Amino acid sequence: MPRRAGQNKSDVPPEVVAHKVAISYSRVSTGQQAGEDRSGEERQQRAIESWLAEHPEYELDRQIKVTVSGAKAGRFEWFISELEKGVLPRGTCLVVEKVSRFSREPIEDVLKTLLRLWDAGGSIAFCELGGKVLSGFAQDSGDVYVVIGAIQRARGEWLERQDRALAAARKKREAQKEGKYNPRGRSKKGQADYPFWLDVDKEGVYVLNDWSAHVRTIFKLAPTMGITRIASYLDSQGVRAVSDGRKRWKPTSVKWVLRNEAAIGFKVFWRGDRLSEEKVLAYPPVVTQEEWDAAQSALNQRSKALPSNSSPTQANLFSGVIYCRHCGSPMILKASGGVPHRYLRCRNDYSVCTHRGHQYKESFLLRHLAKYRWEDFFNTPRDTEKIA
Repeated sequence: MPRRAGQNKSDVPPEVVAHKVAISYSRVSTGQQAGEDRSGEERQQRAIESWLAEHPEYELDRQIKVTVSGAKAGRFEWFISELEKGVLPRGTCLVVEKVSRFSREPIEDVLKTLLRLWDAGGSIAFCELGGKVLSGFAQDSGDVYVVIGAIQRARGEWLERQDRALAAARKKREAQKEGKYNPRGRSKKGQADYPFWLDVDKEGVYVLNDWSAHVRTIFKLAPTMGITRIASYLDSQGVRAVSDGRKRWKPTSVKWVLRNEAAIGFKVFWRGDRLSEEKVLAYPPVVTQEEWDAAQSALNQRSKALPSNSSPTQANLFSGVIYCRHCGSPMILKASGGVPHRYLRCRNDYSVCTHRGHQYKESFLLRHLAKYRWEDFFNTPRDTEKIA
């Protein structure tokens, strides 16, 4: 019998034969929880280890540890997919400390995930519910009521936490608008909810720090240099990235600075995942309004320029002829991380345009254009030359 981590060979009863597979799953919601507050993760690990000790017929295949919100959908596609493809044997059990660690989605979505998991041949065990291995809801058992109750509690706790966070954000926003907000200094890791070129003095007032000189340099160069050349210039002057002094400035970081209205003193509020039109004068300005306007004009002119076809990630049949309907910039091809397909999106980064890209399927587009009846669209005498 293969041994579990921390288990000595002499501890395994000779009469026990392992023939079932278990996967432990632990989750924390944020990077801060994972890095600073280890108690939640350690508690989950202890609960899962106790379950494994009580179920010697299961062999631990792997430990999955993730940092993601419990309300995020699709987190168990990997498990269902491996079951369906036969990578994992039928009966493989996903061991989770609590239902809230499994999911905090609406009850309908959680039940759909469980049913898909069971249909694929998997099972699940929640340590907080006695650790019983569930491969479905038996008709005469009360498991369904226990699990549904736990799902409702997990969702309720998440919603309550969200309400508290939103209320705190609203209170903070109102204080900022009224000029009554007392900012906190940076954390030990340098984190803060204001730009990197600002600090807070002992009286709780924003003050410019040494980084503000580099911000002024970026705005001074913007009318005559593109963001790539500005990043190279900063590197030549020995100016390293704010987040990591071992790395160089990236062009996207330069553009973020140039598009950030905090440089002229404004705090711009977010609405969901996008910047809103709502803003308030909150910070000491780094540059003048004239310097800001000059930088924006230069950026806008460069954004409207046709994209280069020299880069293989931009080569496509529609280069220079299609534009983003949200910001008007040319659409280019970009790779999607480790995903094999490519997608079209505008040249602007997310600090300027948050519109999502579209998957680029060249053969589909060509077939669609070939079938398009242009004469039905241009059907007036004045369009005869266009048709020709």
